[in-house]
Amino acid sequence: MSAPALPRGEFALLDRMILEALWDLRAARSRAERSGSRRNLELCSRAEEHLDALLDYRHAARVAPAVGTTAHETLQMLT
Repeated sequence: MSAPALPRGEFALLDRMILEALWDLRAARSRAERSGSRRNLELCSRAEEHLDALLDYRHAARVAPAVGTTAHETLQMLT
Protein backbone atom coordinates (compact mmCIF):
# COMPACT_ATOMS: atom_id res chain seq x y z
CA MET A 1 0.00 0.00 0.00
CA SER A 2 1.41 3.37 -0.94
CA ALA A 3 1.01 6.63 0.91
CA PRO A 4 -1.40 9.21 -0.47
CA ALA A 5 0.10 11.89 -2.68
CA LEU A 6 1.18 15.06 -0.98
CA PRO A 7 -0.99 18.12 -1.52
CA ARG A 8 -0.13 20.07 -4.65
CA GLY A 9 1.17 23.04 -2.65
CA GLU A 10 3.92 20.94 -1.11
CA PHE A 11 5.57 20.53 -4.51
CA ALA A 12 4.85 24.01 -5.89
CA LEU A 13 8.40 25.36 -5.50
CA LEU A 14 10.00 22.15 -6.71
CA ASP A 15 7.65 21.99 -9.70
CA ARG A 16 8.54 25.58 -10.61
CA MET A 17 12.24 24.72 -10.41
CA ILE A 18 11.64 21.70 -12.66
CA LEU A 19 9.87 23.88 -15.23
CA GLU A 20 12.71 26.42 -15.17
CA ALA A 21 15.25 23.61 -15.59
CA LEU A 22 13.26 22.28 -18.55
CA TRP A 23 13.24 25.73 -20.17
CA ASP A 24 16.99 26.00 -19.57
CA LEU A 25 17.52 22.59 -21.16
CA ARG A 26 15.47 23.53 -24.22
CA ALA A 27 17.43 26.75 -24.62
CA ALA A 28 20.75 24.91 -24.19
CA ARG A 29 19.77 22.30 -26.78
CA SER A 30 18.75 25.02 -29.20
CA ARG A 31 22.12 26.74 -28.78
CA ALA A 32 23.94 23.42 -29.16
CA GLU A 33 22.08 22.72 -32.42
CA ARG A 34 23.04 26.09 -33.87
CA SER A 35 26.62 25.95 -32.70
CA GLY A 36 27.99 22.68 -31.45
CA SER A 37 30.87 24.35 -29.67
CA ARG A 38 32.40 22.61 -26.70
CA ARG A 39 30.99 25.25 -24.35
CA ASN A 40 27.43 24.87 -25.69
CA LEU A 41 27.61 21.09 -25.46
CA GLU A 42 28.84 21.36 -21.87
CA LEU A 43 25.99 23.76 -21.01
CA CYS A 44 23.54 21.30 -22.53
CA SER A 45 24.99 18.45 -20.48
CA ARG A 46 24.82 20.49 -17.27
CA ALA A 47 21.21 21.48 -17.98
CA GLU A 48 20.29 17.80 -18.47
CA GLU A 49 22.01 16.83 -15.22
CA HIS A 50 20.24 19.62 -13.34
CA LEU A 51 16.81 18.61 -14.62
CA ASP A 52 17.52 14.94 -13.88
CA ALA A 53 18.54 15.77 -10.31
CA LEU A 54 15.37 17.77 -9.70
CA LEU A 55 13.19 15.01 -11.15
CA ASP A 56 14.99 12.41 -9.00
CA TYR A 57 14.44 14.56 -5.93
CA ARG A 58 10.75 14.99 -6.71
CA HIS A 59 10.36 11.24 -7.18
CA ALA A 60 12.18 10.60 -3.91
CA ALA A 61 9.94 13.09 -2.11
CA ARG A 62 6.85 11.24 -3.31
CA VAL A 63 8.21 7.77 -2.52
CA ALA A 64 9.73 8.62 0.87
CA PRO A 65 6.50 8.68 2.91
CA ALA A 66 5.59 5.23 1.59
CA VAL A 67 8.78 3.62 2.89
CA GLY A 68 9.11 5.58 6.10
CA THR A 69 12.16 7.67 5.25
CA THR A 70 12.62 11.33 4.56
CA ALA A 71 12.98 12.59 1.01
CA HIS A 72 16.60 13.55 1.76
CA GLU A 73 17.39 10.02 2.99
CA THR A 74 15.77 8.49 -0.07
CA LEU A 75 17.70 10.81 -2.36
CA GLN A 76 20.94 9.80 -0.66
CA MET A 77 20.08 6.14 -1.34
CA LEU A 78 19.57 6.92 -5.03
CA THR A 79 22.97 8.58 -5.43
